[in-house]
Amino acid sequence: MNAQEKRIKDILNNARLLVIPYYQRSYVWNEELWKRFLEDVIDLTQHSAKPHFFGSIILKQQQTPALGGVCDIRTIIDGQQRLTTIAIFFKVLSLKLGQDWIYEDVCKCRSVINGQSSMVLAFRHNRLDRPSFERIMNLTSPENLSVDKKGNIVESDSQIINAYQYFLRKIDTNILDINSVTSIRDKILFVGIDLTYDEDEQQIFDTINSLGIKLTTSELLKNYLFNENNLNEFETYWEPIFERDREQREYWNQEIVSGTSRPHLIDVFFSALLNMKVHDVKYRVTTEDKQRYARTEKLFESYKEFINKYMGGDKNTLMKEIKEYATLFMENLKPDCGEYALTEEVGLDRLNVMMFSLKMSTMIPYILYLLVNQKDKNEIVNICEYLEAYMMRRLICHVETRSYSKMYSDSLLTNSILTLKDLQEFVNGKDSDRLTAPVDDADIQKSINGGVYLINEQNMGILYMLETRLRSDAYSATVMKGIKYYTLEHLMPKKWKQTWGMTGLDDATIQDRDDILYTLGNLAIIPGKLNTSISNSKWQDKFNGKGNKPGLIKAASGLITLDKYLKITDWDENQITKRADDLYAQILSVWKK
Repeated sequence: MNAQEKRIKDILNNARLLVIPYYQRSYVWNEELWKRFLEDVIDLTQHSAKPHFFGSIILKQQQTPALGGVCDIRTIIDGQQRLTTIAIFFKVLSLKLGQDWIYEDVCKCRSVINGQSSMVLAFRHNRLDRPSFERIMNLTSPENLSVDKKGNIVESDSQIINAYQYFLRKIDTNILDINSVTSIRDKILFVGIDLTYDEDEQQIFDTINSLGIKLTTSELLKNYLFNENNLNEFETYWEPIFERDREQREYWNQEIVSGTSRPHLIDVFFSALLNMKVHDVKYRVTTEDKQRYARTEKLFESYKEFINKYMGGDKNTLMKEIKEYATLFMENLKPDCGEYALTEEVGLDRLNVMMFSLKMSTMIPYILYLLVNQKDKNEIVNICEYLEAYMMRRLICHVETRSYSKMYSDSLLTNSILTLKDLQEFVNGKDSDRLTAPVDDADIQKSINGGVYLINEQNMGILYMLETRLRSDAYSATVMKGIKYYTLEHLMPKKWKQTWGMTGLDDATIQDRDDILYTLGNLAIIPGKLNTSISNSKWQDKFNGKGNKPGLIKAASGLITLDKYLKITDWDENQITKRADDLYAQILSVWKK
């Protein structure tokens, strides 16, 4: 490994072909980064006598072809975003100035085949960006590449094209002229790291990842499984599942909350898949290896070791399983479920809301395990109903959740829990972890009456899941929306002392009211949000609304968990207690132990 200071002319020197790995991530820079780049370039040409540091570039030497071509071929391990931007910038500058040599001096390299010398493009881009990049590099005049039928400039699906369009609009040749070119080439400075061709490329990827460069597990794994020599396998097992179109890519690129981290959904899938493989009895994975493979920050390294140590290096079997299991995952797991109305019908739709909207994503590995191994859909529905009750009862009681990861990623898989009967026996069994035991009805009653205080998000989730389970929209006056459209309302406002008054109340009553404010009996879900002046008003104004500002009767009418209390003339701690008792009865009716 050799690291030293380098300038553009040291990296792009007319004698070197730079190759971006075929399955490397697409170009993703956006307008904010293009603007910063252009401002830096202008600054170093107009104001600064010192070089400008543009980060690191890591290149790996490749063996040159025996029959001739470019004599120096390097793979871009890190720096494709910066180098792509520089290439597009110089191309646009050369087009706007009408000086081809500017582009050719940076973006072309010499190739010799059968004794014949020619200048060829010095970049070989990745699979997805190659057509757009080469389209730009082959332009002979500045023209808009992304326009609608009326000739208006529009955003392209390709960020490569969007970068070109940005520089075409923003480069001012009165500021950046021919005299600027030498200054730019000399003053843009990198830390250049050169690696020999025999160094392990996967180790290089791992090293980059450990340094904080955001290569996801899926990107590392894709580069490990596929290359230009097994394009057919890529087009069979990976592309149709993960990269078919923008909608599909957006699905897998969604971030979800998982504890204190926000992994991409595709990495959540690969974590769940490895859990299934590790706990498959046919592989006889050691306890020590299971513990190491459970470390999500080392997920890619775990995959490599597992494939080589327990699968005999059989990548093809894994490719087939990736396609099969990812298809089931995508068909059944819906992170955008909060946008859609939830019905009372038990099953996976309701668990989706719990996993993604209520942040119970620890269930995902077991749900995928069920989808793969349990072919009886009725059994899956029964298990979903049980898990809903089990998890919601524990949420109400604010039970410790640290045991969930072991339960859903390890224990249920190790014990091959695939039926409701087995799941019930496991959860209630004497060998079950006491931290995963079901909660008693008495604990639920105590929690509802003030024994536990939950955050607003949790309280809203409980009331929403309860409301949707109690109702049947076919017979309800109010049609439910997705959970994301609801807010939590304190019926007796948190600032009740200012607007409801304390006349005639003794200290004990005042304390009771303060204590009961945040309990479920005083909370309601409503679509939208009440005006602040109404939300903090006296009960009659809060109930009826005032002027053109609606109150609860309009916002919450038809909600089963609240409707009967919209007929009373006053609201106090006694009514809160009565409603808490009603909620307790409703909870027991739908979420049985």
